[in-house]
Amino acid sequence: MAKNTSAPAVIKLHGHKQETRSIESALTDEYFVLEEAYAISTTRAEGEEKLVSLSEEDYVQLIFDDASTWFGNKNTLTEIFPQINFKNRSGEAPELPILVQPDDNSRGVASQVVLKFFRKFSKKAVNAGMVKIAETIQKRSLENRSGLYKIDENFELEKFKTINVNSPVLLFIHGTASSTKGSFAELKSGTIWPELQKTYKDNIIAFEHETLTKSPLLNVLELMQQLPKDCKVDIISHSRGGLVGDLIVRFAESNKGFLDASIDLLSEEKRSDDIRQIEALQKLSAIKK
Repeated sequence: MAKNTSAPAVIKLHGHKQETRSIESALTDEYFVLEEAYAISTTRAEGEEKLVSLSEEDYVQLIFDDASTWFGNKNTLTEIFPQINFKNRSGEAPELPILVQPDDNSRGVASQVVLKFFRKFSKKAVNAGMVKIAETIQKRSLENRSGLYKIDENFELEKFKTINVNSPVLLFIHGTASSTKGSFAELKSGTIWPELQKTYKDNIIAFEHETLTKSPLLNVLELMQQLPKDCKVDIISHSRGGLVGDLIVRFAESNKGFLDASIDLLSEEKRSDDIRQIEALQKLSAIKK
């Protein structure tokens, strides 16, 4: 198979370059190498302007002020920042935003998070079994569970059957390469768990989902297919689960889910799978409401 030789994209950021050897990362294992790391400045005056080149083989990790993280490549960076356009007519490198903004004005400042660190990784040469490895990691962390589950008073999971749609529902969405128990089981030993049970009773559910081999859009599509019609859901998410939760909110607020400008950007980047999943979600959200 021929190697992808398309020109790398360049993105502009303001911050301070960090020494990669001093940074510990769970991603720097047999699969990835940390190539560049930056502490992002909150204003242009505080940091130097940096240009970072991103090839098809490079990966990006974003770390935010609420300790949440995102991991992807230059093609999926628009999941976080739809305003980034690597193909603008001016030829100037797009600037990396520091705030994750909602798609519309219906959500307040409290929903914004601030970017603190930008890290660029390269992928080590691996064999064709990498996807199989990711699937194995997922199955182990999820204990072979996938889909919606109910959580009992002991924080044990049982396969979802039904809920009372006339009462509030609490949905847990776990993080990357984790599970509901891995992300949230410590709640059981605290004072908040009895309060959550008192409020939501038998309507506490969890979404066990694949985070390494499926996109957040596909995760949300599978989740919405399983959620009952007309249920009102409160969400507690962790790490990447916040992306899934954000997508749910998008389609709850509007059947379109995304602005036309965001869809146009995806089309320009030839993200046909994403567009098909968005179209499916648009139809599904209209039915579920």
